Formats: sequence, structure tokens, C-alpha cells
Amino acid sequence: MLSWPSYGASEEFPPPLRGLWGEAKETCEYWKTQTAADVHGDHRWLKISAKGVFGSTEGRFLKEVAGQAPAASTAEVSAEMQTLDAKGAIVLLTLSAHGQLREILLGEGRREIGTYQRCS
Repeated sequence: MLSWPSYGASEEFPPPLRGLWGEAKETCEYWKTQTAADVHGDHRWLKISAKGVFGSTEGRFLKEVAGQAPAASTAEVSAEMQTLDAKGAIVLLTLSAHGQLREILLGEGRREIGTYQRCS
């Protein structure tokens, strides 16, 4: 059984992060005719609610963090989540001022997992 830190229990993902995100316009278009069960393979996507993330990465809210962003961009808002898999990795979701959502694995193997655009 996994246990979760209690300090994030009463907090939520900031509203600007919430919604459906796709790695490409094609992924967003695909969502217009498919259900979550049909979207797989090469289509990376995230659906962020107040408390959790569903999609290519699944997790729950951990904490909001002050403006962390990759070197070449400025962050509008950032939050950390903990994945729901056995590893329980910490992932940073950061929204740039240009509207791009970046998903970054934190820790020893720090790397960018994906970059997404908001699906309308």
C-alpha cells in the first residue's frame, strides 16, 4: 500500500493547469472523436483536475511550487505531483507564459518527459 504525504491533502492543482493537454495538435484533434480508452500509443496527453492527473502519466497533487521552469522560459505557475505507479516518482508540471505545459521528472534522473498544448 502506498502512503501519501499529508501536506498536499487539502490543496489542489492551480486552475491554469487544469484541463486537457495534448503533445500535438493532432492529439487534441484525436480527442474530439475518441474516449480515454481509445487514446494510447504515440498520443501523449494529460487531463488535469483539481486533485489528480489522468493520461500518459497518472498522479495526484503534491504541492504548488514557486515559478520553477526550464532555463529558457519563465513559469506562470508550477506544481508537483506524485505518480500513482509503484515508483511514486515526483513530477513537476510547469506552465510557461507562452501557454506550454512542461512535464519534468524530478530527482536523480531529472529529465523532461513531455511538452503539451492546451486542447480546446
